[in-house]
Amino acid sequence: MRNRYLLVCWVCWVCWVCWVAPVAQAAPPTNQEMEAALTCQCSCGLTVHSCNHLQCGFAIPAKEQIAEQLEQGASREAILASFVTRYGEKVLSAPTATGFNLTAWVTPFLVVLIGAVSIGFIARRWTKNRSSVQAESSPATPVPTDPYQERLKKELETFES
Repeated sequence: MRNRYLLVCWVCWVCWVCWVAPVAQAAPPTNQEMEAALTCQCSCGLTVHSCNHLQCGFAIPAKEQIAEQLEQGASREAILASFVTRYGEKVLSAPTATGFNLTAWVTPFLVVLIGAVSIGFIARRWTKNRSSVQAESSPATPVPTDPYQERLKKELETFES
């Protein structure tokens, strides 16, 4: 059963690599993709595509430059490289996955993993402590009964019968 599962997973991966990945890489970039890959430098904190300033001093010229470069047939990497040389890496909306910037990609996942493991250990410790406390308490001690509870039970028994 496990071998079948591995075989199916392997076949799906091979199909994806052979047909889907080359098609996705071969498609030329669109204006929207390129504008979303760049951060607007007008201090709005948005991408060039979603900058909501009407007369933005960065987004409007950047959109025009992207359109010109796409008309000339420039690739995604060439367009991004031209903006990075002009404005630095801060213009990219996502950090590159190389060098020190790799920590920006790894750190959130690492923090979530450490948090999940910590919560698991704490939950396990709490459940062990609770079970040991319950085992130590003696159930032989009589629990004081409430007279109203006993009266209610009697009345319910007579009502149901």
